[in-house]
Amino acid sequence: MKIPQITWAQNSKVIYLNIILEPNEISNIKLLNNKIIFKHNEYFAELELENNIDIENSIINKNRIYELNLVKKENNFWNNLLKDKKLYKNYIKIDWSRWVDEDNINDSETSDDEDNINYNECDDK
Repeated sequence: MKIPQITWAQNSKVIYLNIILEPNEISNIKLLNNKIIFKHNEYFAELELENNIDIENSIINKNRIYELNLVKKENNFWNNLLKDKKLYKNYIKIDWSRWVDEDNINDSETSDDEDNINYNECDDK
């Protein structure tokens, strides 16, 4: 069996995973709590994820490639996509066009909170 090319990115809530193959009717993707099993013609991958995903709220799109939006069970950043970061290391790449750095998220959340302060409600008592 061949292993497909995979790209991924994340934010604090979602893993964006792309399997770079053209979808067809005989392909099969199975989502489990911490695993993705993918079969497409001669391609196969069993990805044991670093953490659990919310299967019911995750989305699989089959457009020109397989696009999976995997909702995380816990809103945090993963260090790696897979539990075993060496497994499939030649086939999994980071999608830098969609990547959100954890430090940037924290900075933007802080600045958003500051922007929402209503200074008229503050008392100088």
